Amino acid sequence: MSSKLTCTRRFHFSYGHRLMNYDGPCSSLHGHNATVYVTVERKELNSLDMVVDFSVIKKKIGSWIDECWDHAFIYCQDDTAVMAALSCMGPTNKAFGIPGNPTAEVLARYLLEQVCPKVLADTGVKATSVIFFETDNCSARCSVAPAASPSSGLESVME
Repeated sequence: MSSKLTCTRRFHFSYGHRLMNYDGPCSSLHGHNATVYVTVERKELNSLDMVVDFSVIKKKIGSWIDECWDHAFIYCQDDTAVMAALSCMGPTNKAFGIPGNPTAEVLARYLLEQVCPKVLADTGVKATSVIFFETDNCSARCSVAPAASPSSGLESVME
């Protein structure tokens, strides 16, 4: 039997955003205190019998979050109204543009598919899941889909 070994690290940060073309209160500028869970895996334990030292995950992913998203305004790169407002705030303003509306779903996928492969490249682990809690009660999950079995003919589906 083959086992899958994983470790999960939790991160907290504060950010602002708005949802472009949304009919509701989230179309206004507002902020959240986010909690993110990043799960990583490897096939075999390392020489210390770990998937990875938790401090490595904290350093690699936590440093990126602190530098790019903590106390930043995360906005859709196509949101010209937000870009105009941000330009009025001067160069000390911390902002981060992404493709697509900065929903919990998009932010979870961005961390899993864009950030984690780059920051974890030299660690021997691979991120397999990100759960993004926008509030204590609301979250989105993005996971690496399991590879389809060659005999099944089914394609993998992203969660």
